[in-house]
Amino acid sequence: MRKLAKNNWDYAEPGILYWDHINDYNLLSEYIKNGDFEYAGVNPCAEEPLPAGGSCLLGAINLSEYVEQEFTEYAWFDYEVFRKDVKIAVRALNEVLDEGLELHPLEMQRNTVGDWRQIGLGIMGFADALIKMGISYGSKDSLELIDEIGITLNEAGLEASAELAEEFGSFEYCDTDMIIDSSFMAHIGNDHVLELISNFGLRNSQLFTIAPTGSISTMLGVSGGVEPLFDVEYTRTTKS
Repeated sequence: MRKLAKNNWDYAEPGILYWDHINDYNLLSEYIKNGDFEYAGVNPCAEEPLPAGGSCLLGAINLSEYVEQEFTEYAWFDYEVFRKDVKIAVRALNEVLDEGLELHPLEMQRNTVGDWRQIGLGIMGFADALIKMGISYGSKDSLELIDEIGITLNEAGLEASAELAEEFGSFEYCDTDMIIDSSFMAHIGNDHVLELISNFGLRNSQLFTIAPTGSISTMLGVSGGVEPLFDVEYTRTTKS
């Protein structure tokens, strides 16, 4: 494990996937138990598990933009605006999915994406948000903050997908009982979200992915994913 960690630090390789956990903890865990669904692998950057023919459609929200009164002891994270933006982002990713659905070159891809409607909304800029709030990465306060951000992301994203299901219909193989009974839903305690899913299902079988966001975070000048800043400055070389 030490050798793996050191090589990853030096060269960003190898990556490690905990496949049992991937299969056991998701919205489709009951489908997997019944043999009705399986993940075939991941996208090339291992950011999202996908079924055969699946396509990764990712987006990320910059957490540092939700810190108010930065660099003061009274800084806070604006959960209300964050929740609103999560719902906008879920709707936007679904619109991109629909626009690109017929553009996939293989019939298997078009069928899989159309039937399961996988999207992957995530976050970036967490380290920058902590810096603005004066919180040390890895501290008790930072863990409590990211936990609350994660709960808000999950609840708002599920709510948005259920509302889209009410408007346009759920994904093809949506079974509301199996979704509610999934391992992922076990930590969702929001009765409104549960009621929406029970009534309308979900538009998407997958909703969230915490990707490294290496390119888009660099474009915006913020930290990637949920990772800390690994150095105060560095040089990045891009060849094309």
